[in-house]
Amino acid sequence: MLWILSIFCILLLILAIFLLYSNKKLTDNIKVLKKTLALKDTTIENFEASRLLVKDVMESFPYYDKVVTLLKEGNDRKAIAKKLNIDMDKITIIVKMNILEKEND
Repeated sequence: MLWILSIFCILLLILAIFLLYSNKKLTDNIKVLKKTLALKDTTIENFEASRLLVKDVMESFPYYDKVVTLLKEGNDRKAIAKKLNIDMDKITIIVKMNILEKEND
């Protein structure tokens, strides 16, 4: 009878060790999944931000030549925005596009 109890205790100990090992593996997997989810969320946010930026650039592009010409003539950004009736943000985007174009030339 005592040897049956001993075998039962040994089996319980082996089962406990196995469960602890499995729990550690699951905990590690949860950490990896949380990091992956955070990366996915960041990627989606960056994608949405880039879509908005592309949209802003596309909306600003028709004014590009006029804005660059007026800037070369010495007009300031506020005067250009008022004259062309566009937002300052679009003027800023056009100026940045112009700087990038000059760097690539």
